[in-house]
Amino acid sequence: KKLDLRSQAVTVLQASVAAAPTLWAAWVELAGLANEYEALDSLQLPKHWMMYFFAAHAFVELKLSEQALEAYMALAAAGFEKSTY
Repeated sequence: KKLDLRSQAVTVLQASVAAAPTLWAAWVELAGLANEYEALDSLQLPKHWMMYFFAAHAFVELKLSEQALEAYMALAAAGFEKSTY
């Protein structure tokens, strides 16, 4: 981010989450690089349950409260109701 290498960082982080989908640190960094909703939509993400936690986290980062709440409620309904995250 500080070196203005956003597109390269996004590419590497997308590869990271594809190779190791439970690596939460890579998801968090990726969320920090998505500076608008359209950027989130254009990401190439693996079909993995971690993607739903990522989406909820990214919505919070983008201050999209309604979408974040819906995402977290869906996660709770899907079996994560006892999660402390």
